[in-house]
Amino acid sequence: MTIKLITGQNTAIDPSLAYQLRLDAQGWAVGVLVKKSGGYTSLSDEAGLGLSDQSLFLNLQDADTALEEILVYCERRSTTSPSINATLTTSLTGEPIVSCTSGPIEPSLQVLEAIHIYLKNGKWKIKSFFQGYSGGKQAFFQAKSMAQNAPVNAIPPSAPAPGAPMSVKLTWAASCSEHFETSTAYLGSEFSAVSSLNFFCLYILKSGQRGVIYGGDENAQGSLEGIPYCKTTTNADKGESELIFNPAYNHKMFKYIICAEITEGSRCWKDTQVKLTATVDHQQAHCTIDSPLHTPFYVLGTIEVINTKATLKRIDEYFHTPADIASAVGFSRA
Repeated sequence: MTIKLITGQNTAIDPSLAYQLRLDAQGWAVGVLVKKSGGYTSLSDEAGLGLSDQSLFLNLQDADTALEEILVYCERRSTTSPSINATLTTSLTGEPIVSCTSGPIEPSLQVLEAIHIYLKNGKWKIKSFFQGYSGGKQAFFQAKSMAQNAPVNAIPPSAPAPGAPMSVKLTWAASCSEHFETSTAYLGSEFSAVSSLNFFCLYILKSGQRGVIYGGDENAQGSLEGIPYCKTTTNADKGESELIFNPAYNHKMFKYIICAEITEGSRCWKDTQVKLTATVDHQQAHCTIDSPLHTPFYVLGTIEVINTKATLKRIDEYFHTPADIASAVGFSRA
């Protein structure tokens, strides 16, 4: 059930969940301030928080314990929408939790202080605020006791050195009646028992943003140059699938839970002759998935990236659903 807030209203949120706060604000640039020890600063590299276009990804479990408030604002840039809508959803399921709208925005307002997420009396809350400033960002920053511009002699930090290349390769053979009696196949003897496999990967970035990479959905196969800095490609005819990471973004990575999914059509993993090869930090790990069961998901393990150095922690277990995997590895608490 979605809670609809009116301006000035607030509601408590569960800090053990990870969220996406998405704003529908055409022509407005979205920015974020964070408050610690009574003072505001612009969001930069803050644990548990990540801003991408008009979405704020939020994981309070990973945030700095000194964090007191997160303030989301919108700055008028061009032809703008007459109102702004905001929706808070859970990152794991996409379920909408809270929604609110600004209502008609006065044309004279150049900056709108839109959403407050704050800690009060030990509880995290979200508030629909939507108050504006006709004096633009300068007036807004002055109201928060901030300078609009950084010192002119500030030196931007150099980009971190990329980590070692990482990849995971999945290979398989199509199961058919040559391997086993098709009457025992998962779909029954009236279907051709041909197998295909996909990567299924749960990821958590350093910012706290979480999500899923899935080879069976062309819209969820990932990206090498953007979030999640990892992409899967599949050649079903050759029986090959690969999960590739971009080492230039190792400093933004944290945890990737590597899973393989077998589609309907094979009696079991063993008949499909499935093999995995993971290359992490110049080391290779080889695995033959030879379960006699048709449990749809196999979890190889977790790739963790700490200070751009990656390690593979093996799990080697089978699961029936993605929800089972998420619960077992703690991702369901995201």
